[in-house]
Amino acid sequence: MANLYRAFIHMDVYGKARSNEEYCHELFLTKGTYDIVLKAADKRVDLDLYITDNEGTILYKDESEDSGAAAWLEVYNEEVFRLYVRSFGETDYTIAVTERIAEQ
Repeated sequence: MANLYRAFIHMDVYGKARSNEEYCHELFLTKGTYDIVLKAADKRVDLDLYITDNEGTILYKDESEDSGAAAWLEVYNEEVFRLYVRSFGETDYTIAVTERIAEQ
């Protein structure tokens, strides 16, 4: 009988930001813990990150003057989450979403 293995998630979401605009990315995530890292290609550009659940409740917000942000998210059920990026300049950006592998 074959062994059954679970594949863990790692995905990169790419975007191009213009000054004073907001971008939304929707992610369907299953039960687990996820690290979410936003990085701007141009380190001089301020990017803010907001994470909401399907009902619009803000779960995380970063309004620092940095060019990126990092958060983790604990998901208990299958759900759609929204990642909003607000830009204060023009830059390409990447959002890396990585599921943590539980230690056994």
